[in-house]
Amino acid sequence: MKVLLLPEPDVDLYDTLLFSETSKSILQFYEPKRVICGVLIKVSSLGIALSLVSELRWYVQRYIRLLLFEIFENVYGTYAFAKEIYRRDIQLEQNWDDRVLLGIKGGMIAKVVKMERGIKRHVYEKNFEDMDAVLEAWRFEEEDEDLVISSATE
Repeated sequence: MKVLLLPEPDVDLYDTLLFSETSKSILQFYEPKRVICGVLIKVSSLGIALSLVSELRWYVQRYIRLLLFEIFENVYGTYAFAKEIYRRDIQLEQNWDDRVLLGIKGGMIAKVVKMERGIKRHVYEKNFEDMDAVLEAWRFEEEDEDLVISSATE
């Protein structure tokens, strides 16, 4: 299980977390890694991931644009999605209707494309040719509509 913390623009999240005594203390048993789009933290379970994020709440509110939790290899879920999985309120399947692709460039979210139902990720590759990385995120329809800043037709 991995937690991916994507920072607000112009925030060096890795340094921010490691230079603060409070967050350094919270993270002392983990090995946060700097990645192209923020900070990646490996944990042993979803419950621990949610607990860790809760402990980092102050930093989440100030420095983090988006929290993602790995639910399958290379597939992430939003915080709300991860909480529903933890509560067992949703049945996790290999496909989910409300998915977005996040294009990462220069360490920030540069492009977000809502994926159409039943369409595979590779169909959207041309939309992300100039990106450093692309993340697939599953979410609920009602959350983060402002993140959908472009469409598949562009």
